Amino acid sequence: MSLAFVALLVNRQGEALGRLGTDLEGFGWGLRPGWLTAAVGIGTANLFLMGAVWVRLFRALGGDVGMREGLAVWMITNLGRYIPGKLWQLSGLALYMREHRHAGAAALTAAALFQVLVLGTGVAVAAVTLGAELLRGSAAWPIAAAIVLMLVVLLRPSLTGRAAEVLARRFGEAAPLEAPGAGALWAATGGLVLAWLTNGAGLWCVWRGAGGGIEPGVFTMAGIFAASYVAGYLVLFAPGGLVVREGAMAGLLAATAGVPVSVGAAVAVLARLWAVSTELLATGIAWVVTAGRGDRNRPDKVSGPNADRGEG
Repeated sequence: MSLAFVALLVNRQGEALGRLGTDLEGFGWGLRPGWLTAAVGIGTANLFLMGAVWVRLFRALGGDVGMREGLAVWMITNLGRYIPGKLWQLSGLALYMREHRHAGAAALTAAALFQVLVLGTGVAVAAVTLGAELLRGSAAWPIAAAIVLMLVVLLRPSLTGRAAEVLARRFGEAAPLEAPGAGALWAATGGLVLAWLTNGAGLWCVWRGAGGGIEPGVFTMAGIFAASYVAGYLVLFAPGGLVVREGAMAGLLAATAGVPVSVGAAVAVLARLWAVSTELLATGIAWVVTAGRGDRNRPDKVSGPNADRGEG
């Protein structure tokens, strides 16, 4: 089902890019394959970074999974974001880990923590990086500090541990879950801040690949990507933030780079195609690597009652 939504998305965005290509040409721009290839490489590597953050959160909650298997599961279920409702990715992780690792509650808790951290760090990165451009700098730091304080309150190990225990009881899992330490939570926070900055580098390459100049810089692009992602995520009915993310990105590109909105829209559509292509490429790589190891618990197998549940 996820792949069907992705295929429809790529088709519609490809048509939109064709219509908007004339705007790039009219602005004196044109596609540069070298920069676009670099963007795909950066975006693909960044997805592995984000997947590793979730795997480490899962392990910190007592889950037991190999890094390669965990990455493959995260990559595949990540495509569930393109199904309206925002819950398919979370439920996919929980169901797989419940069947294969008796750790559905740990997977769901890790996924929920991951989403809180993604949104919190995304808003913080957008506030700081775009502050210099849109908020005159001084207003950005109090916003970022307030977000960090909120994360400190929400991500207390004791609170996270209690939430995990409640989910474990609902999942009927007798094994007690561990409470993730503060170090694990802040390591995840740092990893996701790095991921936002890496996304900024990828978007900057997309911008250059569309024919743009060296401005706006990588940090501003990180803020643009983060702000548009968060905006798209918060609109629950939009699969993968479709349209909402592109609209926000086009507006922010116009505001920071001084280009016409039509040009910003063309770059935003190109950025969507970039994001989808990296997700499909990263998923394929993770699937092939996991399948190549001959893992008995790889994502294309469903465990029966007597299936081996050892380390993958």
